[in-house]
Amino acid sequence: MNFEDLRQANTKRCGESFHPIDHWSPTDWGCAMAGECGEACNNLKKLRRLEGSHFARDDEREVDKLIDQVMDEVADMVVYADLLATRLNRSLESAIIDKFNRMSDTVGSDIKLAIPRTGTMGKFIGHVQGTECAELECPECGKRWISSSVAYCDCKNTIAEK
Repeated sequence: MNFEDLRQANTKRCGESFHPIDHWSPTDWGCAMAGECGEACNNLKKLRRLEGSHFARDDEREVDKLIDQVMDEVADMVVYADLLATRLNRSLESAIIDKFNRMSDTVGSDIKLAIPRTGTMGKFIGHVQGTECAELECPECGKRWISSSVAYCDCKNTIAEK
């Protein structure tokens, strides 16, 4: 799955099973997302209460259940964030890449998310542990990028995973 797949399926399902996206205001979509965040936080609060508990065997099952519930709510937040971005005629993927890279600049980090495009090969550094992403180095400026697809560096040189 990628963000474009999510947007297309999300928009279609919303229109066919619920209502057209523009029947809700951006505030409605934002409040729906906030509601899911509140549910995730409630489950995180319950997880925190179990930390250090001496009822380990029973708590392990409860911890797994709560983690699954947190992840369900996080998924709901992403789905609502995508619907909000669609309602605002913006790309969630572009917003995430832009914000991540601006924060990297703010904290002085060379770690950036690459902008998906077509292009030529950058230097392959290695795979990012636990992901299908690769770390790439721009042959022109030396910046390092994390990408699961073909990408451009912000110096306008193209880089791409093998």
